[in-house]
Amino acid sequence: MLKPKKIIQFGHKTLRQNSAEVPLGYINSSEIKKVVADLKNTIPENGIGLAAPQINQPWRIFVADISKEKWSDAPVQPSICINPKIISSSSRVESDWEGCLSAPGIWGKVERPYSVKVEYYDETGQKITADLGGVAARVFQHELDHLNGVLFVDRMKDMTTLIMDEEFDKIRDNERV
Repeated sequence: MLKPKKIIQFGHKTLRQNSAEVPLGYINSSEIKKVVADLKNTIPENGIGLAAPQINQPWRIFVADISKEKWSDAPVQPSICINPKIISSSSRVESDWEGCLSAPGIWGKVERPYSVKVEYYDETGQKITADLGGVAARVFQHELDHLNGVLFVDRMKDMTTLIMDEEFDKIRDNERV
């Protein structure tokens, strides 16, 4: 089994760079297969998305739990998204909490379109088009931002919502009541 890669943290220059498109004929290359395997092996069990730049790789690839089944408690495999893009997004926006594996312990409210139509290639090179809503749409947008050198804190409109784990846990516990 592969050893998980180190997830780089806020402040590392790779997180602020645009990632390179994967040439379609290169998707089945050993280099891209290794990046995909490293992403799958590195994403923690409590993580719902991890982009190649977060493991210091320059490619437009991320792994994310974006299937509808994930949000209905059915077991699913995370999706590999290569050269992802948003084709269209809803005018409805929603503000919700986001965190990041590259900024452990930090949370903030981010406003994003509630639903998006997306396109990407899976790890076999098959083109996928999907309509995502809710959490799945948010995760896709968050990971796509990583490929463009954008961090969730850049999208925050109200920095007073930037909080640490302990305070986030209190808020989340109150929201459940």
